[in-house]
Amino acid sequence: MSSKNKHFTGYRRVRDILNAAAGGSPADYGGIGRFWDQGIDILKAANIYGYRMIAPETPSSCCGHVPGERYHRGAASGLVRGLKGEKPFDGEQFPRLPWDGNPVTAADIEFISVWIDQGCPEETHEDVIEVLPLKCETDTAVSITQRDMSEFGLATDTARRPTETEHSF
Repeated sequence: MSSKNKHFTGYRRVRDILNAAAGGSPADYGGIGRFWDQGIDILKAANIYGYRMIAPETPSSCCGHVPGERYHRGAASGLVRGLKGEKPFDGEQFPRLPWDGNPVTAADIEFISVWIDQGCPEETHEDVIEVLPLKCETDTAVSITQRDMSEFGLATDTARRPTETEHSF
């Protein structure tokens, strides 16, 4: 016996994490409201007092320098920085995100950061099957016919392997 659930791994999960943490908070984030709950395009474009919530795919550079592999879009995003309570969301300039809400767990922050690194996929889901242990009341034997055994590369007692001289190459 098993139960099957849908496990969301994209925007929907990010939205659910942030809504759970924000709870009933009335914060309006500079007039844009719950920017994560208005669709993925609004989330990607959200800017709170000059801080982009989702960092650009490639960082801007004054000299046209192309970033190396060290650039992590998630870590550079205001959303992740705000959820972690990093500057400017460390309480000096702005409070930690979500404002007037509960802190987001480190595991959920990591999920959001990786989701941003992966390009903010809109919706993906995977089936999660929870397997419950089975309790066998009796020992059951399964008989395998000779035809079935050959499919497994097994030989019956009466079968024999051909010798080198019997091969016809």
